[in-house]
Amino acid sequence: MLLLTILGLAAVGAGAAGAPMVYETEEVVESVWPAVAIVASDRAGTPRATAVAIHQDGYLVTNVHAVTGSATWVKLGDRVLAAEVVALDEGEDLALLRVPRRGMPAAKWGDSDELKAGQRVVAVGVPLGLSLAAQEGIVSSPVVRVDERPRILLDLAVNRGNSG
Repeated sequence: MLLLTILGLAAVGAGAAGAPMVYETEEVVESVWPAVAIVASDRAGTPRATAVAIHQDGYLVTNVHAVTGSATWVKLGDRVLAAEVVALDEGEDLALLRVPRRGMPAAKWGDSDELKAGQRVVAVGVPLGLSLAAQEGIVSSPVVRVDERPRILLDLAVNRGNSG
């Protein structure tokens, strides 16, 4: 789920000729849910965090803390696959994973430059590996600088155990 960031997906986007296009929260959840996976600590699929597929060729993103300390597995539906850690950015707390699966559903990305304060956002994940969960909030500030790095401030409650 952008990273305790969760992939905060904008539920309101730009429509034709710049007019706002409003999506129902359920539509956002249904759209992104197929791309959500569980980061697991073992082949049995014991949950550790949430990840989201960002490319159909098996690439997923999660938090660094979700993939450190032991072998990493990814549970997609009923399948548990060994995951390769492709890259880590500890400063951003992001980890890029790859699993041996082609043609997997990937989340659709928006343009962070288009975010506005007050815009609705939705976070989707699998807290503690239990079941699909969705939370809704707003963009508090589209761009702030923290330690010289751009950040998006969200007012969004996130379920415990839903990092990734």
